[in-house]
Amino acid sequence: MGLLKFLAPKPTISEKDLSRGLRWLALEGGFSMVFFSITTSGFLTAFALVLGTSNLQIGILAALPFAMQVVQIPSIWLVEHVRRRKLIAVSAWFPA
Repeated sequence: MGLLKFLAPKPTISEKDLSRGLRWLALEGGFSMVFFSITTSGFLTAFALVLGTSNLQIGILAALPFAMQVVQIPSIWLVEHVRRRKLIAVSAWFPA
């Protein structure tokens, strides 16, 4: 558990931690938009066409990001019961 100690909740936040967190938030937001643009736009469709996919497969590929939003419902329960949002977010990010 020592390796994941930085994910444990803190009772207070220092100015240094707040500043560092805001920098990480801005960086994550930028990467998130790049990932979203690549996976939900014409780039993905063009790549799928180059690989020889059918219209059905392209439709499924385009629908997957929106269909997976259903996973957000059990995540609410998980956050409310575990109360370790950072740990949940980081552990969900790796398989994504």
